[in-house]
Amino acid sequence: MPDLIDPLRPARRDDAATIAAYHRRCWQTSFRSITDLEVLAYVEQSSMDDLIALWHQRMADDSPQRVVVATDSSDQAIGHVMVDGAELVHLFIDPDHHREGWGRVLLEIGEAMIRENGHRVAELHTMVGNTPAITLYEATGWVVTDDHITNELPNGSSFVEHVLRKDLGDTPTR
Repeated sequence: MPDLIDPLRPARRDDAATIAAYHRRCWQTSFRSITDLEVLAYVEQSSMDDLIALWHQRMADDSPQRVVVATDSSDQAIGHVMVDGAELVHLFIDPDHHREGWGRVLLEIGEAMIRENGHRVAELHTMVGNTPAITLYEATGWVVTDDHITNELPNGSSFVEHVLRKDLGDTPTR
């Protein structure tokens, strides 16, 4: 784990702009070579205000989603994991902080949150072709299934994700 004091905390509403910005940059940089140009156009045309509002919604007190952020020494979010029930919905790291070990740390946090939710089997989706993420997941016991999810965007474009699952052990299944 990167050497910082208390680098993990629940996301706060004031993290929304930072998360939206690095989330978009991940699409523009990390996913550029594996994503259709129409998908990238949709991401780039989405207003930051809309993206920030979406993150505010995801972090609302009544949201079923739980978000934990990794922070730098100034308490600025540099990565996050989001869980909803038995699903690890998001794991994103600011591209400026790739290869620092945050992916593995946040993955462990996400798995722990899923266990706390009472689930024994966890699921996540990752874009077809996202080799760095798939390599990390497989190295930590996740299994790429034969299932795929197609995500349709409002502009008519779409992208396909692998469905991965992991048995988390003796946690009772809900």
